[in-house]
Amino acid sequence: MTIVQDVPAKEFIDEVAKKLQEDKAISLLLFAIALFIALCLFSFEETDISFFTSQPNSPCQNYGGIVGAHLSFFLLSALGFSAYLIPLVCLLLGIDRFKKDFSQKGSSLFFQAIALLIFLVCLSSVLGGESNIRKGGILGVYLFSNLSRYFGNGTYI
Repeated sequence: MTIVQDVPAKEFIDEVAKKLQEDKAISLLLFAIALFIALCLFSFEETDISFFTSQPNSPCQNYGGIVGAHLSFFLLSALGFSAYLIPLVCLLLGIDRFKKDFSQKGSSLFFQAIALLIFLVCLSSVLGGESNIRKGGILGVYLFSNLSRYFGNGTYI
């Protein structure tokens, strides 16, 4: 009995298997990034960064070390309270990538997550007002000031 090998079908199966392995690796990387960012954000201490104090903590108190302290400082400064949603977005993107079939296009969730973050940054800034940079971050204050210039009090609506 002879087994006839269909070369194009075997190549297609190999290509699908390789793509699935890449998707699994990317999803695991997204899970690790989500965990790292969450640890950094939730363990953020202002005294870890020399920007806030002349004598920063000698052993950094952030669970991500000095890199985590600076990363969380950057995210909280730029995005405000919306930065706490970045680990959730990375986790959702990782789950989407993990469950994705070979034939699906997975970029729609990415763009939806980015749009949600931008919306929440604007919302945090509007609720916090222009003077409160902690809620919406630098990006939120910038967006709020431009929106209020064009829409006036209608920005709050």
